[in-house]
Amino acid sequence: MGALGARLAPVPTLGHDIFYWRDKSGREVDFVVRREDGRLDAFECKVNPDEVTNTDVKALRRRCPLGHNYVVVPAAGEPYRIRRGEWEFTVCATRHLPMNREGPTHRTPDARP
Repeated sequence: MGALGARLAPVPTLGHDIFYWRDKSGREVDFVVRREDGRLDAFECKVNPDEVTNTDVKALRRRCPLGHNYVVVPAAGEPYRIRRGEWEFTVCATRHLPMNREGPTHRTPDARP
């Protein structure tokens, strides 16, 4: 998580729009970034992208449905998409994270199950 925070923190246009999210039931998302248009992008940090589930992001998306979902892993090559239930996640390393308030600027292949 430190690498993700370090990658996002120096971006002056993001200001204080980076936060940790947790609900009363204990479901949590490691990082959430509020974009300029109000969307919330969710970032889960994992060593293995296969470990991500949709439970925590699903709870966030019930409250805030708009935004992109990411799984940030240390050893990812090019970004790719995975699907967990109805939710799609972009799997990427910190070097591929969107670095502006508008959100993703990279294109990733279609999701795999």
